[in-house]
Amino acid sequence: MKLVQVFQDEQADAVFGSRFLASEYRRVLFFRHQVGNHFLTLLCNIVSDLNLTDMETCYKMVRTSLFKSIPLVGKRFEIEAELSIKLAKRGARIFEVPIRYAGRTYQEGKKIGWKDGVRAIAAILRFRFSDYIYAEDAYGSQILGRLNRAPRFIKWMADVIRPYVGEKVLEIGAGTGNLTLQLVPRRLYWASDITIPCILTYLENLGVNRPYMRVGYTDGEKGDSFPRGQKFDTVICLNVVEHLADDLGALVRNHGLRRVMDR
Repeated sequence: MKLVQVFQDEQADAVFGSRFLASEYRRVLFFRHQVGNHFLTLLCNIVSDLNLTDMETCYKMVRTSLFKSIPLVGKRFEIEAELSIKLAKRGARIFEVPIRYAGRTYQEGKKIGWKDGVRAIAAILRFRFSDYIYAEDAYGSQILGRLNRAPRFIKWMADVIRPYVGEKVLEIGAGTGNLTLQLVPRRLYWASDITIPCILTYLENLGVNRPYMRVGYTDGEKGDSFPRGQKFDTVICLNVVEHLADDLGALVRNHGLRRVMDR
Protein backbone atom coordinates (compact mmCIF):
# COMPACT_ATOMS: atom_id res chain seq x y z
CA MET A 1 0.00 0.00 0.00
CA LYS A 2 1.37 3.40 -1.01
CA LEU A 3 0.61 5.09 2.30
CA VAL A 4 2.46 2.44 4.32
CA GLN A 5 5.51 2.70 2.05
CA VAL A 6 5.97 6.36 2.92
CA PHE A 7 6.29 5.46 6.64
CA GLN A 8 9.09 3.07 5.76
CA ASP A 9 10.92 5.34 3.34
CA GLU A 10 10.53 8.81 4.85
CA GLN A 11 10.15 8.37 8.63
CA ALA A 12 6.71 9.89 8.32
CA ASP A 13 4.49 10.57 11.33
CA ALA A 14 1.33 10.81 9.23
CA VAL A 15 0.40 10.15 5.61
CA PHE A 16 -2.70 11.55 3.91
CA GLY A 17 -4.16 10.26 0.66
CA SER A 18 -5.01 13.20 -1.60
CA ARG A 19 -7.80 13.08 -4.16
CA PHE A 20 -6.40 16.15 -5.89
CA LEU A 21 -2.82 15.09 -6.60
CA ALA A 22 -2.13 13.52 -9.98
CA SER A 23 -3.23 9.90 -10.30
CA GLU A 24 -4.05 7.56 -13.17
CA TYR A 25 -7.73 8.38 -13.12
CA ARG A 26 -10.54 9.64 -10.88
CA ARG A 27 -14.30 9.68 -10.94
CA VAL A 28 -15.80 13.06 -11.91
CA LEU A 29 -18.33 14.25 -9.33
CA PHE A 30 -19.79 17.50 -7.97
CA PHE A 31 -17.99 20.77 -8.74
CA ARG A 32 -19.51 22.47 -5.68
CA HIS A 33 -18.04 19.79 -3.41
CA GLN A 34 -14.58 20.33 -4.84
CA VAL A 35 -14.85 24.10 -4.37
CA GLY A 36 -15.95 23.58 -0.76
CA ASN A 37 -13.14 21.11 -0.19
CA HIS A 38 -10.52 23.49 -1.56
CA PHE A 39 -11.86 26.31 0.61
CA LEU A 40 -11.77 24.24 3.81
CA THR A 41 -8.28 22.97 2.99
CA LEU A 42 -7.09 26.53 2.32
CA LEU A 43 -8.53 27.77 5.61
CA CYS A 44 -6.95 24.85 7.48
CA ASN A 45 -3.60 25.57 5.81
CA ILE A 46 -3.77 29.22 6.82
CA VAL A 47 -4.28 28.45 10.52
CA SER A 48 -1.86 25.49 10.62
CA ASP A 49 0.83 26.76 8.23
CA LEU A 50 0.67 23.54 6.22
CA ASN A 51 0.33 23.12 2.47
CA LEU A 52 -2.10 20.22 2.30
CA THR A 53 -4.03 19.64 -0.91
CA ASP A 54 -6.87 17.58 0.64
CA MET A 55 -7.51 18.14 4.35
CA GLU A 56 -10.92 16.45 4.23
CA THR A 57 -9.59 13.15 2.89
CA CYS A 58 -10.73 10.06 4.76
CA TYR A 59 -7.42 8.36 3.92
CA LYS A 60 -5.30 9.30 6.93
CA MET A 61 -2.68 7.12 8.57
CA VAL A 62 -0.87 8.18 11.78
CA ARG A 63 1.78 6.39 13.81
CA THR A 64 0.05 4.57 16.66
CA SER A 65 2.07 6.09 19.51
CA LEU A 66 1.52 9.60 18.15
CA PHE A 67 -2.17 9.05 17.45
CA LYS A 68 -2.82 7.74 20.98
CA SER A 69 -1.12 10.79 22.49
CA ILE A 70 -3.40 13.29 20.71
CA PRO A 71 -6.71 14.04 22.45
CA LEU A 72 -9.51 14.09 19.87
CA VAL A 73 -12.80 15.71 20.87
CA GLY A 74 -14.42 16.56 17.52
CA LYS A 75 -17.48 14.79 16.13
CA ARG A 76 -18.42 13.83 12.57
CA PHE A 77 -16.39 15.76 9.99
CA GLU A 78 -14.83 18.03 12.62
CA ILE A 79 -12.26 15.30 13.20
CA GLU A 80 -10.57 15.97 9.86
CA ALA A 81 -9.68 19.56 10.74
CA GLU A 82 -8.88 18.70 14.36
CA LEU A 83 -6.41 15.96 13.50
CA SER A 84 -4.70 18.02 10.78
CA ILE A 85 -4.26 21.08 13.00
CA LYS A 86 -3.12 19.14 16.06
CA LEU A 87 -0.59 17.19 14.00
CA ALA A 88 0.75 20.51 12.73
CA LYS A 89 1.00 21.90 16.25
CA ARG A 90 2.87 18.77 17.31
CA GLY A 91 5.37 19.34 14.50
CA ALA A 92 4.54 16.01 12.86
CA ARG A 93 6.18 14.99 9.57
CA ILE A 94 3.13 14.82 7.28
CA PHE A 95 3.21 13.48 3.72
CA GLU A 96 0.59 13.22 0.99
CA VAL A 97 0.25 10.59 -1.73
CA PRO A 98 -2.20 10.59 -4.67
CA ILE A 99 -5.16 8.22 -4.36
CA ARG A 100 -7.85 7.06 -6.77
CA TYR A 101 -11.26 7.98 -5.40
CA ALA A 102 -14.68 6.79 -6.54
CA GLY A 103 -16.98 8.86 -4.33
CA ARG A 104 -20.66 8.14 -3.81
CA THR A 105 -23.54 10.22 -5.07
CA TYR A 106 -26.41 11.20 -2.80
CA GLN A 107 -28.47 8.43 -4.39
CA GLU A 108 -25.74 6.00 -3.35
CA GLY A 109 -25.83 7.13 0.27
CA LYS A 110 -23.61 10.23 0.52
CA LYS A 111 -24.69 12.25 3.57
CA ILE A 112 -22.42 15.32 3.79
CA GLY A 113 -24.22 18.65 3.39
CA TRP A 114 -23.70 22.38 3.72
CA LYS A 115 -24.22 22.26 7.49
CA ASP A 116 -21.18 20.00 7.76
CA GLY A 117 -19.18 22.64 5.91
CA VAL A 118 -20.22 25.27 8.46
CA ARG A 119 -19.27 22.93 11.29
CA ALA A 120 -15.89 22.32 9.65
CA ILE A 121 -15.21 26.08 9.48
CA ALA A 122 -16.13 26.42 13.15
CA ALA A 123 -13.86 23.47 14.00
CA ILE A 124 -10.89 24.99 12.16
CA LEU A 125 -11.28 28.25 14.10
CA ARG A 126 -11.85 26.39 17.36
CA PHE A 127 -8.76 24.19 17.12
CA ARG A 128 -6.64 27.07 15.84
CA PHE A 129 -6.72 28.54 19.35
CA SER A 130 -6.59 25.29 21.33
CA ASP A 131 -3.41 24.04 23.01
CA TYR A 132 -5.08 20.78 24.02
CA ILE A 133 -2.74 18.74 21.83
CA TYR A 134 -1.38 16.19 24.32
CA ALA A 135 -3.51 13.58 26.06
CA GLU A 136 -3.35 13.64 29.84
CA ASP A 137 -0.61 11.30 31.09
CA ALA A 138 1.68 10.69 34.05
CA TYR A 139 4.53 12.57 32.37
CA GLY A 140 2.87 15.98 32.23
CA SER A 141 2.98 16.09 28.44
CA GLN A 142 0.37 18.85 28.45
CA ILE A 143 3.09 21.17 29.77
CA LEU A 144 5.10 20.53 26.59
CA GLY A 145 2.10 21.59 24.53
CA ARG A 146 1.75 24.85 26.42
CA LEU A 147 5.49 25.52 26.21
CA ASN A 148 5.20 25.31 22.42
CA ARG A 149 2.97 28.36 22.63
CA ALA A 150 5.71 30.42 24.32
CA PRO A 151 8.37 30.84 21.61
CA ARG A 152 9.69 34.13 23.00
CA PHE A 153 10.29 32.52 26.41
CA ILE A 154 12.16 29.63 24.76
CA LYS A 155 14.27 32.05 22.69
CA TRP A 156 15.05 34.05 25.83
CA MET A 157 16.31 30.92 27.63
CA ALA A 158 18.47 30.01 24.63
CA ASP A 159 19.90 33.53 24.36
CA VAL A 160 20.85 33.52 28.07
CA ILE A 161 22.80 30.25 27.96
CA ARG A 162 24.16 30.34 24.39
CA PRO A 163 27.46 32.11 25.28
CA TYR A 164 28.28 29.28 27.71
CA VAL A 165 27.34 26.33 25.47
CA GLY A 166 30.20 24.38 23.92
CA GLU A 167 30.38 22.32 20.73
CA LYS A 168 29.63 18.92 22.31
CA VAL A 169 26.32 19.13 24.15
CA LEU A 170 24.08 16.79 26.14
CA GLU A 171 20.56 18.10 26.71
CA ILE A 172 18.64 16.25 29.42
CA GLY A 173 14.87 16.59 29.18
CA ALA A 174 14.82 17.85 25.59
CA GLY A 175 11.07 17.22 25.33
CA THR A 176 9.85 18.17 21.86
CA GLY A 177 13.09 19.96 20.99
CA ASN A 178 11.99 23.57 21.52
CA LEU A 179 15.33 24.57 23.07
CA THR A 180 17.26 22.11 20.91
CA LEU A 181 16.30 23.88 17.70
CA GLN A 182 17.49 27.20 19.16
CA LEU A 183 20.98 25.85 19.96
CA VAL A 184 21.87 23.68 16.96
CA PRO A 185 23.97 23.17 14.92
CA ARG A 186 26.88 21.92 17.07
CA ARG A 187 29.67 19.46 16.47
CA LEU A 188 27.70 16.96 18.58
CA TYR A 189 24.27 17.53 20.09
CA TRP A 190 22.76 14.70 22.13
CA ALA A 191 19.06 15.34 22.78
CA SER A 192 17.68 13.04 25.45
CA ASP A 193 14.58 12.49 27.54
CA ILE A 194 12.82 9.83 29.56
CA THR A 195 10.75 7.28 27.70
CA ILE A 196 7.59 9.31 27.12
CA PRO A 197 5.55 7.64 24.38
CA CYS A 198 6.38 9.19 20.98
CA ILE A 199 8.72 11.87 22.42
CA LEU A 200 11.95 10.07 21.51
CA THR A 201 10.49 9.33 18.08
CA TYR A 202 9.71 13.03 17.69
CA LEU A 203 13.30 13.94 18.61
CA GLU A 204 14.60 11.36 16.16
CA ASN A 205 12.59 13.05 13.43
CA LEU A 206 14.29 16.34 14.33
CA GLY A 207 17.59 14.56 13.76
CA VAL A 208 16.74 13.76 10.15
CA ASN A 209 19.20 15.69 7.95
CA ARG A 210 21.15 16.75 11.08
CA PRO A 211 24.09 14.33 11.13
CA TYR A 212 25.55 15.91 14.28
CA MET A 213 22.43 15.14 16.32
CA ARG A 214 21.91 12.04 18.45
CA VAL A 215 18.83 11.02 20.42
CA GLY A 216 18.60 8.74 23.43
CA TYR A 217 17.03 7.92 26.78
CA THR A 218 18.46 9.68 29.82
CA ASP A 219 16.94 9.83 33.30
CA GLY A 220 18.41 12.63 35.41
CA GLU A 221 18.09 10.46 38.53
CA LYS A 222 19.89 7.44 37.05
CA GLY A 223 23.56 7.95 36.34
CA ASP A 224 23.79 4.69 34.41
CA SER A 225 21.35 6.07 31.81
CA PHE A 226 23.80 8.76 30.65
CA PRO A 227 25.35 8.17 27.19
CA ARG A 228 28.19 5.71 27.59
CA GLY A 229 31.59 6.47 26.14
CA GLN A 230 30.71 10.09 25.39
CA LYS A 231 32.29 13.27 26.72
CA PHE A 232 30.57 16.65 26.54
CA ASP A 233 31.56 20.27 26.94
CA THR A 234 28.14 21.26 28.23
CA VAL A 235 25.19 19.53 29.89
CA ILE A 236 21.88 21.40 29.63
CA CYS A 237 19.11 20.58 32.09
CA LEU A 238 16.56 23.41 32.01
CA ASN A 239 13.07 23.07 33.49
CA VAL A 240 13.95 19.51 34.52
CA VAL A 241 15.79 19.42 37.85
CA GLU A 242 12.81 20.82 39.74
CA HIS A 243 10.78 17.81 38.59
CA LEU A 244 13.19 15.26 40.10
CA ALA A 245 12.00 13.71 43.35
CA ASP A 246 15.45 14.23 44.91
CA ASP A 247 17.22 16.80 42.76
CA LEU A 248 20.29 17.35 44.98
CA GLY A 249 20.60 13.66 45.71
CA ALA A 250 20.47 12.86 42.01
CA LEU A 251 23.40 15.21 41.31
CA VAL A 252 25.44 13.97 44.27
CA ARG A 253 24.77 10.22 44.06
CA ASN A 254 24.90 9.61 40.35
CA HIS A 255 27.95 11.77 39.58
CA GLY A 256 26.51 11.72 36.08
CA LEU A 257 27.62 15.23 35.22
CA ARG A 258 31.14 14.51 36.43
CA ARG A 259 31.41 11.50 34.15
CA VAL A 260 30.06 13.05 30.97
CA MET A 261 31.67 16.49 31.11
CA ASP A 262 35.15 16.87 29.69
CA ARG A 263 36.64 19.89 31.45
